[in-house]
Amino acid sequence: MKYDFYYDKDSIANPDKDTLLIWYKSIPQKEAENKVWIEYLELREVDCSRRKYKRLQGSVTFENKAMEQLGESSWIYLEPNDLDSAFYDTACKKKNR
Repeated sequence: MKYDFYYDKDSIANPDKDTLLIWYKSIPQKEAENKVWIEYLELREVDCSRRKYKRLQGSVTFENKAMEQLGESSWIYLEPNDLDSAFYDTACKKKNR
C-alpha cells in the first residue's frame, strides 16, 4: 500500500539542541486498495544526533472501527533507506538551518 506522509513544520518545538518535537501524519493514497486505516497521527520526539525517534502520543483512525489512541513507544533507530529516513532527514535538516 502507498502512503502520503506529512509533518507540521509550524508546530516544531526544540526542547534542546539535538531534539525535535513534531506532529507527523500518514494517510493511504486515494488509489490504495484494502485500506485498514485512513489516518495515522502522532507526536514524535526526534533525536537528530542519534538518528532515532519515538512516538509520545498518537491516534489511528480506522475505516470500519473506532479511533484508537496510542501511547509512548520505544526508540526506533533509522537505517539510511528506511521509509521514515526521508522524514528524519528533512526535519533535522530544517532544524539545523
